[in-house]
Amino acid sequence: MTSTAFKKLDDFLNKSDHESMDWYDGGESEMAEKLIEKFDEQDWKTLSEVSQNRSLQWQGCLVSILCPQYGAVAQDILVKMTGSKNPDIAFAAMYAISFYCGINANSAGPFIDDCIVHEEFRA
Repeated sequence: MTSTAFKKLDDFLNKSDHESMDWYDGGESEMAEKLIEKFDEQDWKTLSEVSQNRSLQWQGCLVSILCPQYGAVAQDILVKMTGSKNPDIAFAAMYAISFYCGINANSAGPFIDDCIVHEEFRA
């Protein structure tokens, strides 16, 4: 049985576009984050099972909101998405992983930023 929390996120990602101005500047990504924060253990299991079978737009939205702070399943999904056949999805997942391992950049170039490191994920 699909929970209400998962269904709400699934429906929202189905109608979202991670490349649109609305996703980042319009706050849609923040709305999706609020939905995923309500997930229970079963929701995370369902998300893991279906994430590779959804549309590229859906996957792009998901990878842009996942972070290791959500737990082991979120971390596993990010790692799995690096193997996506779509290079944009794979790159976005690799970018998220490198970010949470401390790689950041500014106008001077890349640097290690200890403030953003998620130690458990990096290990």
